Amino acid sequence: MVEIAAQQKVEILRLPNLLEMQSIDPEIELRPIELEDLLQRPAVRLHTPKIASMIESRIVMQRR
Repeated sequence: MVEIAAQQKVEILRLPNLLEMQSIDPEIELRPIELEDLLQRPAVRLHTPKIASMIESRIVMQRR
């Protein structure tokens, strides 16, 4: 379903949290869905150069 919507260029938006709304307004602001909306927490940002330096020249995963 998501793939079909993307092919048809359908934009998926979300309503504001009902508890955050001050009043019922006909001009409700719809927002694009963000990663944080799906996770229900802030996204973790990785520090890629630091991770790279930690695993450089090491076996990270070995296949048997």
